[in-house]
Amino acid sequence: MVYIRFVLTHLARPENVLARARAGLAPGGVLIVEDIDYAGQFCDPPCPAVDRYRELFVATLKARGGDPFIGRRLVRLLESAGFASVGTCLVQPFGRSRDVKQTTSLTMAAIAEAIATSGIASAEEVDHVTREIKAFADRSDTTISLPRIFQAWGRMT
Repeated sequence: MVYIRFVLTHLARPENVLARARAGLAPGGVLIVEDIDYAGQFCDPPCPAVDRYRELFVATLKARGGDPFIGRRLVRLLESAGFASVGTCLVQPFGRSRDVKQTTSLTMAAIAEAIATSGIASAEEVDHVTREIKAFADRSDTTISLPRIFQAWGRMT
């Protein structure tokens, strides 16, 4: 079995990794892949800082050659890589608890340098958005989701 989670979204040529994974599997072996689709990320009530975070994340990933919507393509990618019995499902964590709500501000902080060095937004804007997201997440009356997470699998023939 080979398991790949949240890697393909960062790659310009994800099919290369899938080909390497396939080459490493014995007949009957299984590849399992999980990756994101940022189009599905949401919050309630609406929050401009969360919307801006999503825009910055998507733009930064694209500027670096990644695909923030790759999750929806996983089935086709696995089939194109030669896997059989390809299946898929979708999960989307969301909630009002601090765990899931903190992920957005933590991710924003983690990609802050990449955003600034890509010239997509200033360090000041990134700091402002991060603070606004944290304040939003700290409220008890808000809900934030992670992006949709597609899970796909296929078998080596």
